Amino acid sequence: SPWSTGRHHLYPTTDQPAKSLPLDMGSASIQLATNVILPSMAYAFDVDVERLYFKDMFLAKYEAPVEGKTGGQAGLGRHTDGSEYSFNMLLSDPVDFKGGGTWVDGVGIVRPNCGEVLMHRGSLLHEGCVVTSGTRYVLVGFVQCDDDDAAARRLKNSKVTKSELFLKTVENFPMGMVVEVDEGDSMKCAIIDHVSENGEASKAGIRQGDCARGILLPTTGSATDNDGGEDLLGFDGKSFDEVMEILVSRKGFGPVQIVIERWSE
Repeated sequence: SPWSTGRHHLYPTTDQPAKSLPLDMGSASIQLATNVILPSMAYAFDVDVERLYFKDMFLAKYEAPVEGKTGGQAGLGRHTDGSEYSFNMLLSDPVDFKGGGTWVDGVGIVRPNCGEVLMHRGSLLHEGCVVTSGTRYVLVGFVQCDDDDAAARRLKNSKVTKSELFLKTVENFPMGMVVEVDEGDSMKCAIIDHVSENGEASKAGIRQGDCARGILLPTTGSATDNDGGEDLLGFDGKSFDEVMEILVSRKGFGPVQIVIERWSE
């Protein structure tokens, strides 16, 4: 099945990346978001559209519980996003489901019509309301602003004079951290954008602003499985989706050893 529940660790959704959608739907949705939604977002939040770029965009599915069937997701609890701005576009006809909509702090429940878009800052508390009948499909996008990402600015700050490497062991999933890949930078460095208090990443000593350089994996092809050898599977140059695929692939294989680089002046 193309549907996944492991791409977002803090608040998982049942989704698939926009670029992977079949029958040219992926390219069409990306083109629509680039040509229509981003300019509208730039106007609404008074920023230059050239500064905006997609951190992630995906198709989310919310379906009402069916007796005898497991695995569906009816809604998403109250949360904030690890992005500067967020949007969601309803793709389903409202007659095809009951319930749903988005609860927004200070606003209440917003229920757009098919094709309408809800935009908000990622830091605004919101919730995917439970679908009580039928299925609701939503195109969701997380958008960054290249000047507003404090972690990315730290990389480019000329006052940074030295860095240290650390090996941090995250014992369990969910990891309790949000990873941001600055795809506006040719390095495509994976920055830790948020660390949940008392989460697994926090317990491992990972901090907001750290750069994840990769993970250590047991050496393959050795004469013995007990030689203690390890290889670095690096994150540098990889996209957000590629980094997340690597991390998710380690679920169920025990603790994850992450190589962290940390800067100081």
